[in-house]
Amino acid sequence: MAKREINVFNVSFIDLLSGALGAVLILFIVIPKLTGDIKIIIDQMEQLQELKVEVNDIEKMMKDLKKSVPKDELKKMQGKFTALENKIKDLTSTITELDKEIKLLQTKAAECDEQRKKLREQKKKLEQQVKDLKSQLENHDSIVKALEKEIEQLKQQIAKCETEKQSLNQQIQEQKLEIQKVTDQNTKLSQEKSQLQKDLEKAQQTIKEQQKKLENCKTQDQHLDIKENVVFVVDISGSMTEQPEPEKFDEIRAGIKMMVANMNEKNKVDIVIFPKNKDERYGYKFGKLTTVSQSNKYAIYQYLSSLNARGCTPTRDVMDFVLSHSAYDAAGTIIYMSDGLPTVRLSDIKCGSDDVNDLLGFIKNKNAGKHIINCIGVGKDFRNQVSGDKKVQFMKDLSSQNNGFYIGF
Repeated sequence: MAKREINVFNVSFIDLLSGALGAVLILFIVIPKLTGDIKIIIDQMEQLQELKVEVNDIEKMMKDLKKSVPKDELKKMQGKFTALENKIKDLTSTITELDKEIKLLQTKAAECDEQRKKLREQKKKLEQQVKDLKSQLENHDSIVKALEKEIEQLKQQIAKCETEKQSLNQQIQEQKLEIQKVTDQNTKLSQEKSQLQKDLEKAQQTIKEQQKKLENCKTQDQHLDIKENVVFVVDISGSMTEQPEPEKFDEIRAGIKMMVANMNEKNKVDIVIFPKNKDERYGYKFGKLTTVSQSNKYAIYQYLSSLNARGCTPTRDVMDFVLSHSAYDAAGTIIYMSDGLPTVRLSDIKCGSDDVNDLLGFIKNKNAGKHIINCIGVGKDFRNQVSGDKKVQFMKDLSSQNNGFYIGF
């Protein structure tokens, strides 16, 4: 009975061990290398530890079996025992190799696990970045529209700035022109001031000479009768600057300046010239009697300095204007200043003589004793007290017929 149990055991148990060892080899060697799944390898590491125990148990069972089996039976089964022992040795060797590989895989698995953690963190960060990018992309259209709106506003601002720049440039150019105009005016005023200074110095010299002449007149029992309100009627015909006495016009201007300089705000005056130009027989500074203030004195000086001698001597026209103009009704004195006989204009370049006797009667009747008419003759013929020249006699008659005085210088 015992032998029969042993035989059955030997055949079935050895075959079972061989099949189990083959299955273990397939399970722990082939499958892990095919799948490469680390989790499976880790699970099988635990099974490998159990297998080591089982192999040790098999080896122990083999030793016990050899002891329990009769020698004759043992010899018959020696081949199977040897083959089984060889398989056990191979399995033990394989288990040892697998153990080494498993330890190496454990290390790699730990590294993989660490790397997997890092990859998870990176994945998490990347997922967040992707989420942020998606959010940005979702807002992309609104951002683009906002940027386009800002760009359009900037374009409008740039266009406005360009318009303002052009306007400023135009204003700058206008300011430059104004500055240049003011500069030119200042230059002109400076030149006029310089000329006035020269004229003033010359006038002062002439005034001294005229004062001497006036003193001479007084010693000759000629009385200078000038009322508070005066109209100066000034001859500016071309002969005033002709040779041989081109300084006559300057002497008249100096004489008027001297008399105006000695006046004050109690006096009112106007300067009436004849002729004004080739088309106008007379002109004036104010057109009415004007108070002799300090500023008006300089205005008169400037006006006299601006005059130029030209044309004929239209005495009749200018005296008709002065005696008829209501603005001069309050003039107590008219001072007539000339260097020649009255004339009439025949053409732009030709003058003819006026009828002196008729003119004297015209002025006397027009004046009717209302104004004193004083006469000042300029030139060498007037300085000769015994001269019988017609122009000198006209001046003397004009003054005497109108209650005035005559002076020649």
